[in-house]
Amino acid sequence: MQRKFRDGIVLLAAIGILGVSIKSCVVEAFKVPSNSMSETIEAGDYLLINKFIYGARTPSSIFFIPLPSIQFPAVTSLQRGDIVALVAPTDPFHTVKLIKRCIGISGDTIKIQEGRLTVNNEEFPLRYYFEEKNFGPVVVPPDSFFVMGDNVNISSDSREWGCVPMKNLIGKAALIYWSKGERGIRWNRIGRMVK
Repeated sequence: MQRKFRDGIVLLAAIGILGVSIKSCVVEAFKVPSNSMSETIEAGDYLLINKFIYGARTPSSIFFIPLPSIQFPAVTSLQRGDIVALVAPTDPFHTVKLIKRCIGISGDTIKIQEGRLTVNNEEFPLRYYFEEKNFGPVVVPPDSFFVMGDNVNISSDSREWGCVPMKNLIGKAALIYWSKGERGIRWNRIGRMVK
């Protein structure tokens, strides 16, 4: 009887460690709270975030116990246009997570002039018209990136709080696995790849 109990405890511990490892290094579920990325991503969408693609990191602590953090090699680098999950740079406790589109990477010059967004003097395609006529230019510093919501006129993003350090990058939005709005389940959104 004691052996079965001990084996059960070992199995639960192994499952717990595996679950924490997957969540911290491979994939994470994320609920979208606002419409700052609509119509690409709507409030009430549940996303899977690919944490491995940009080089997953092991957690630096578990239950406030410090651990050595390891950075795995990246499969690909962050690209302009990627929809990413990030830790809000304005949050001192690193608990607020956001979904935004990467507009610029290190060394890029971002500018809005007469309602047109340009990156390195080339127009960046967005679906929305800017109420904001002029912004910048801003040069993205090393080890940073610049993000905006697709719904630019209601989005709180890098125009407001500056460039985001690479250490705040969580991963790339991959898939809408569930979607529920005010009128119920949005079946037509479930299973969509995020682009």
